[in-house]
Amino acid sequence: MNQYTEDAIGYLVYACGRLCSIGRRLRRQKSTGAILVLRAEAIGDMVVTTPFLRELRRNYPERHITLVCSPQVYNLVELCPYVDEILTYRKQFSRHKYITNLKQAFFFARKYLQQRNYEMAIVPAYASPDAYAEAWLGFFAGVRKRIGYAENVDEHKHEYYRGSIDVYFTDILYSDGVVHEAEASLNILRYLHCPVQDESLEVWTDAQDAKAVDKLFHMRGIHDEKIKIALNLSTSNHTKDWPVENYAAVCRQLQEKYPVEILLIGAGKDAEAYRDMFYGAGLKAADFVDKTTLRQTIEVLRRSDLYLGGDTGPMHLAAACDLSGAAIYKTAKNVSREVHDPAKTFAPWHSAMTILQPENALPGCENGCTLGYAHCIKQITVKQVLAAMEEQMKRQRFFHKK
Repeated sequence: MNQYTEDAIGYLVYACGRLCSIGRRLRRQKSTGAILVLRAEAIGDMVVTTPFLRELRRNYPERHITLVCSPQVYNLVELCPYVDEILTYRKQFSRHKYITNLKQAFFFARKYLQQRNYEMAIVPAYASPDAYAEAWLGFFAGVRKRIGYAENVDEHKHEYYRGSIDVYFTDILYSDGVVHEAEASLNILRYLHCPVQDESLEVWTDAQDAKAVDKLFHMRGIHDEKIKIALNLSTSNHTKDWPVENYAAVCRQLQEKYPVEILLIGAGKDAEAYRDMFYGAGLKAADFVDKTTLRQTIEVLRRSDLYLGGDTGPMHLAAACDLSGAAIYKTAKNVSREVHDPAKTFAPWHSAMTILQPENALPGCENGCTLGYAHCIKQITVKQVLAAMEEQMKRQRFFHKK
């Protein structure tokens, strides 16, 4: 299915919905005052939405708030004190994802959302290319006030969908320039005339999470007197992965000069494969790959001193835990479409981490690198990352030679 067919279907479904039962529901619905927050995305997306959830609750203390998230992040938000109800919704990324998600959103909304009679639905995503699923959920749920960002905040998204997502919102927000995802969600509250008092990230764990990680640290003989670096070798996309041999070279030099202990974090097949490559380079590290839940990973980070890794969910968790360190991004500083630069829209929020990017895009990557493992990102050198980590160690007073 090409983009024009998808656009036509988007407009047609909206028109039919307005004419039939969804339209009648929108006209007759008596609101309960409940609020629906739709963010069925990845770990990092949810972490940068936590200030929004806290400030939403502070401004609407008596309202029922439902959060729709992806199953992947349920463990992360399960203890969130700012929502009354959490529902999980899994987006589909198959070849025919557009039609599949359209049908799935319709039946999910009819089964789980329509009975609540929400006063408003909010889609906090700013530059996400797949926010159409959330737009459909709010519409199919029959929510009269549906708030989200316009397609044209992302030039690429607007070129593809041509307004066929915007029609599902009643209140559309625009942006004059590139905005961080965390700030964008808070700007929705400002649009609703709700003051924002605290912009900091927030994550939640319990005593059982802490106890489990204490046990893992004890089993691995991790010492408090050493500088603990949480190392994340993998990301959600191979184009964002810095070469494992480069990470190994940085860690080797740090361990040779300073009392450093490496804590490997991450999950999935790539994380396991990269871990094995890291060990194959003769490096010593405590292995937490696929050994912890998301909340337990937060506890590992809270016990760490620095973070080193790519643009991925654990980096945002590290920022929420107030860790400094170095974050490595694939997108060059001179990309022509700034909104496609995660170092601007998805930087570690209010964090002291050093951001490292290639200076210039390689040919063919002027709008962002899409050419596979270790392409543009490989221009970042071991020397640059080592210098960034040593500078962070100086700032944090961890600079003690062996």
